[in-house]
Amino acid sequence: MQLAINAGIITNVNSYLKVQNGGTSQNVWSCPNRPPGLPYYDAGNDQYILGYEYMGGITTWSYAPANEAHSPVKLSNAKSYWVLGGDLNVKVVGQSWTGALVTPANGTTYIEYGNVPPHPAKSRLPTGGNEVFADGSANWCKFETMCHFNNFPGTMGSTDLWWYQDSADFSSALQAQLTSLRTLQ
Repeated sequence: MQLAINAGIITNVNSYLKVQNGGTSQNVWSCPNRPPGLPYYDAGNDQYILGYEYMGGITTWSYAPANEAHSPVKLSNAKSYWVLGGDLNVKVVGQSWTGALVTPANGTTYIEYGNVPPHPAKSRLPTGGNEVFADGSANWCKFETMCHFNNFPGTMGSTDLWWYQDSADFSSALQAQLTSLRTLQ
């Protein structure tokens, strides 16, 4: 959901990272369990819609104290455990995790939100998600450990982005907010 076009990611690596999938050209930004058509360029909003959350380049987290973020803007300055990207665990503000965000299969909303959350439990809450860290490692993170650190204006409205982040270098103010950032709102 991050504006990958602003970071130049799609333009710079798309031609190098394509793989063949059933005779169609896909790339690494297309999660196998997401609807076809990702990444999708939304010309009206001048952004690419990815099958993953991309946290690189976020300079301020919406729900953190002023000017605080722990996202890899420049990898040489990033902590190895900062999250670079992860499964698309987003929740439209004011909506539930019921999966009721699907519109017709050919619509932009379906492409963006047609399989959110990507790993639902029977309750439709996410069970968790795969995350990639600044050091290149990856891990499965349980949803109970995730927080909605950031907010993004999406096709359906304002969306909270959920991911796990090691809190070792959080300020005391952000540490104090963690319980509320894990609460479904």
